[in-house]
Amino acid sequence: DGSIAAYQWTQTAGTTVLLSGATTASASFTAPTLTSAETLRFEVTVTDNENATTSAPVSVLVEPVNALPTVSAGNHQTVDEATSVTLNASASDDDGSIAAYQWTQTAGTTVLLSGATTASASFTAPTLTSAETLRFEVMVTDNENATTSAPVSVLVEPVNALPTVSAGNHQTVDEATSVTLNASASD
Repeated sequence: DGSIAAYQWTQTAGTTVLLSGATTASASFTAPTLTSAETLRFEVTVTDNENATTSAPVSVLVEPVNALPTVSAGNHQTVDEATSVTLNASASDDDGSIAAYQWTQTAGTTVLLSGATTASASFTAPTLTSAETLRFEVMVTDNENATTSAPVSVLVEPVNALPTVSAGNHQTVDEATSVTLNASASD
């Protein structure tokens, strides 16, 4: 029976926000950063050309964004071949908890990882003829299924095998005779 002369948006509950366009049909704001879900309540009042007013409420549920967990795969290591190696991850989640660990090998001679779904995985370094870097990655998942990963490398060095030597056979000789000792060796 007339026309709308004015709009007025007001916030009635929740963490205070700055309303832009509070005197227009479409107000807007930036949702606040929260640590837990919160309902913000607003009301719009309209006035018509004959100065009659009416109001209507609206609610906006603001949910916090899940923060990614943080993880460290530990220090890079240098080890001898055929030795036991432990990979140690440390992880945290500022807004929840760590739900899962997953270690995977990404490069190098394949090894069998024990405890690949725990914070500490282990394996036996392979026997090698030359130094080789094995690469691993640990991925952690938080209680809201957010994931983060971190790499670590292990340099495996071959052990210098001792040479073998034989001093020859035991001998029995007469005095004042020439004796020859023969050794044979390999490495």
